[in-house]
Amino acid sequence: MTGSRLLIESLGKKFNRNWIFRNISLELKSGDFLAVLGGNGSGKSTFIQCVLGSSSHTTGRVSLFTNNGRLDDEKFPLQISITAPYVGLYEDLTLRESIDFHCKFRKLLDQMNAEQFAHLTSLETHIDKPLSQYSSGMKQRVKLGLALYTDSRMVLLDEPCSHLDENGITWYKQQIESRKAGRIILVASNNMETETWFCQHQIRMENHA
Repeated sequence: MTGSRLLIESLGKKFNRNWIFRNISLELKSGDFLAVLGGNGSGKSTFIQCVLGSSSHTTGRVSLFTNNGRLDDEKFPLQISITAPYVGLYEDLTLRESIDFHCKFRKLLDQMNAEQFAHLTSLETHIDKPLSQYSSGMKQRVKLGLALYTDSRMVLLDEPCSHLDENGITWYKQQIESRKAGRIILVASNNMETETWFCQHQIRMENHA
């Protein structure tokens, strides 16, 4: 995969007459990791959604560049993977069915299959159970796996350690270390030490209210 560059120019989001955030400008390249910090209600998740394109922004522009130039709006989302509390799973499907379904639309790294995915997420014994039977921590491992193992230039992680116990947090840190190289990663968090320890850059949403 060739190098990537994320350019955010004067990004702002207003709801009715109130600014959620404004005047955010930054540039990140492959291998850059950004912590998006702030308390509850500071606009972290809204900012992540605006970067993804699932929520419209009021001002500014978000662009992702490759060596071939700026990606158009249709191709841009196909280069992003995300996990967030508001991103759901198809809970009627088993893990095996979920991964097979996902792979019809997005490739996993290293030509990974469902069995390999289950092994990496320590869910081998649950691969043929419906996700509805999973605990919240197990579901979070699936969501993080889909974000980190999907072949994408940019990864968006919103509260990635939600529902994870101590073993799950250790697993998260191991997966980040093994899958972060050559990518742009944004982590929205109010728990800097646990979730964003690897980030070299940070913004505080309170500074852009």
